[in-house]
Amino acid sequence: ISYSYLGTNMYVDKINISNEKSNVIKLISIGYLNPVKKIDKLFSDLDNSDINIDWVHIGNGPQYSKLSVKEVKNRNLKVKFLGNLDSNEIFNLLRLNYFDFSVCYSFDEGLPIFLTEVTKFGIPIISYNVGGVSEIVLPDSGVLMDKHQNIVDVLININKNSFRNRELRLKIKYNSENMFNLDKNLDLFYGNLLKKKE
Repeated sequence: ISYSYLGTNMYVDKINISNEKSNVIKLISIGYLNPVKKIDKLFSDLDNSDINIDWVHIGNGPQYSKLSVKEVKNRNLKVKFLGNLDSNEIFNLLRLNYFDFSVCYSFDEGLPIFLTEVTKFGIPIISYNVGGVSEIVLPDSGVLMDKHQNIVDVLININKNSFRNRELRLKIKYNSENMFNLDKNLDLFYGNLLKKKE
């Protein structure tokens, strides 16, 4: 049996760096708004904290109408539900805006394509340690949570400035481009198949 990562042909020409003195944590999540993705749970956890957070979610689904108008209790939490965006709109949003972390809150994942894409912008990840996520989130490129944890536990204890480091973000970008380059991975896969036939 042969297998290979897939990936994308996305080329990112720059990464964004934050003002390290900012006490606002900027989060982005991307996904279908249904119970499996647990975006409603992410909203609830963030809303029950007092951490300064700007959170953007991309994606539509059955829970969109409810979540997009949900009242926010945490006065330090700013939320934007952008609905569905096409690939160019997502690319431009990630290219032109700084985010501290991309969040994956689902307990049921394979190898999430959107995580392989956001890491090409040098964005660290906070995710549950499920499926193949640990193959994307390397030791210094994000935080893997156990299922009994939630994002507030992580954000309270994390040194956010260490993830705002330019060199770290360039390393995340380089690792993602190296591991999840579609053309490169297909060439390697076909090359291995041809060798087995010889």
